[in-house]
Amino acid sequence: MRVALITDGAEVGRDTADLAAALTRLGHEPVVHADTDGTWRHRGHAAAWFTERWRAGTPDVVHCRSRVAGDAAVTAARLLGIPVVYSVRTADAASVGPAERAVAQRADRVIASCATERAELFAGRVQGNRISVVPFGVDVEHFTPDGDRSPAGRRRRLLAVGELTTGSGFATAVAALAGLPDTELLIAGTSARGAHAKDLQAYARHLGVSDRLEILGHVDAATVPGLIRSAVVVLVTPWRPRFGVAAVEAAACGTAVVAANTGGLTDTVIDQVTGLLVAPRRPRSLAAAVWKLLASPVLLEQYGAAARDRARARYSWHHVALETVTAYQQAGAVGDRVLVTSDR
Repeated sequence: MRVALITDGAEVGRDTADLAAALTRLGHEPVVHADTDGTWRHRGHAAAWFTERWRAGTPDVVHCRSRVAGDAAVTAARLLGIPVVYSVRTADAASVGPAERAVAQRADRVIASCATERAELFAGRVQGNRISVVPFGVDVEHFTPDGDRSPAGRRRRLLAVGELTTGSGFATAVAALAGLPDTELLIAGTSARGAHAKDLQAYARHLGVSDRLEILGHVDAATVPGLIRSAVVVLVTPWRPRFGVAAVEAAACGTAVVAANTGGLTDTVIDQVTGLLVAPRRPRSLAAAVWKLLASPVLLEQYGAAARDRARARYSWHHVALETVTAYQQAGAVGDRVLVTSDR
């Protein structure tokens, strides 16, 4: 099956590249379109850009994973009679916006990353029988329980990973430190010198926990698994609904997660099986949940093992690619298909 994969930005994102690689391993032929020359930012030209390229080499299906190019991709695909699948992109957004709902209503098939997105799409008048729930994937060969660990001191390490923005909810994790003696919190994300990083450091000083907070800033992707392995618990505490890729990466490493029960995290973390869910913006509840795990090494091990098993079964790119191909077929795509049923 020939697949036109459309991604945001001038460079191909890591998740799109991983999906393309997984589709290739299944015997399909993905071609990734990125906005290298800024055409899609001038939306009036984007539909013509796609139409010209797809006339020269018609794909079996168009899979749009771009907020910016969604409307143009659907328009071009409709003109050429190509089935189109649209992935809603709210991994770092609060909700499905009006523009995304409008594109979803026109697509042949819509992919939501979690049950919360599906519910929002359905509420936005996208027919439920046209929506597939396919999560973001994780490289389960890169994120593993085995391997190097970042050096740790005598304190028990808590880790939070993500963009250093207010919505990421790191302030809740910092506040929880006050109720968790003999622990340290490491935050890995964007620039450690940014405005929000300074706010967090000032907040930690106000709470008297600044000596137990370290903001690492950007961490190279190759070193993230070792950092996760060095943590006793990973905290994922956004204030707004998000998918929670960090929770899946932690799970793949066999590390227990305490997360906010919002957005896709209610899918990625099974409460009292692979980790614990707590109400957002409740540092005392967060501290209590973390303390419960710290007090029970057996529970920590059980949650970590269950999380790892689920990450491999549900969130590996092999599994995500298989579900994505099913969505292509449900959209009406027809093409040669190589069946691969074993994980790699």
